Amino acid sequence: MKKFLILILIGLLLISFAGCSKTRNEKEKKNLKTIKLNDILGIWKVISGADAQQYEFQKDGTDLLFFSYANERPWDSGTFEFKNGTLFISTGQGQYEYKVLFENNELFLIGKNEKIILIKENKKIKANEALLNRFNAILGNLESLASIESGDPTSSEFQWKIDKDSKENINGYSVICTLSDTDVDFEKVNEAIKTICDYLEGLDYKSDEFNSTELQEGYISDSYIMTIFSGNENYDIKINFGELK
Repeated sequence: MKKFLILILIGLLLISFAGCSKTRNEKEKKNLKTIKLNDILGIWKVISGADAQQYEFQKDGTDLLFFSYANERPWDSGTFEFKNGTLFISTGQGQYEYKVLFENNELFLIGKNEKIILIKENKKIKANEALLNRFNAILGNLESLASIESGDPTSSEFQWKIDKDSKENINGYSVICTLSDTDVDFEKVNEAIKTICDYLEGLDYKSDEFNSTELQEGYISDSYIMTIFSGNENYDIKINFGELK
């Protein structure tokens, strides 16, 4: 009789567990169907599971951009895709794939060996912030590729030639970069600038004939523009970044 009661108890526990698993799976499937791209876009505070403290998902035209920050400084950046409830993030640090769940205003990114929990920040990304984020993402990659050190970009105005006879004043950002090497000369500066140019071309930026001279390189990609200049005795490199309206 005892054995019979134990078997009944075990059976009830198994049925209960199966029911809970089914309910949980149905809940996850429901979440996966209801989450849309617009639900992910915006600024998210990292609650747990990541070294960065803030994630940003932006849509810029047809581009889907990802940024992360630690101690209010750029941490990583790249692009992302969202398909059938799965988030794919591609950055300079690697490729990541997460199943996405949303519950109680929290976003759960579930990977193979990690779970990142995010909560939505109640603020919108302004147009100038998006431009600055894009610039910071480029600078973050250039610091390691070209062995340069950059400060925080500042708001600035610079000129961009539309053609050989006309110019436009651009309200954008600029930054002064220095080479990490202590033994610096113009040859090393030119090598760093070439590395910067090669990186931009890899991002589909094109050299602009009206804004490229012996002392300056000018690049454009869609409406985004950048000038790189060096020619002073301190061996600094000045980079301007903006957007044509």
